[in-house]
Amino acid sequence: MIPIICQEELGVEDAVKLDKQKFLIHSDGVVSQLIYAVRKHIVGLRSSEGIFLFLTSRDGSRVLLSNNNLLGQLDAEYQDTEDGFIYITVAKEHVFG
Repeated sequence: MIPIICQEELGVEDAVKLDKQKFLIHSDGVVSQLIYAVRKHIVGLRSSEGIFLFLTSRDGSRVLLSNNNLLGQLDAEYQDTEDGFIYITVAKEHVFG
């Protein structure tokens, strides 16, 4: 199981509001499963809004997660060395009209 902490995007006027930030996902799962779980815990998200998940790499750059990324591979590459969590930023975008 992989411990993941999802954070709201900072500095954005219309940022998502999460009612749950900590998730525990199987290592053989994919990002689309995490998106499904996170989407259920976003307050007031409309069906016309999509969400995107970003990681911050060790060099400080942001990485957009693809739906088919395996969470086990992300854990091996992006896990925080101090506490063992993966920190993911959740952003929303009006994509369906």
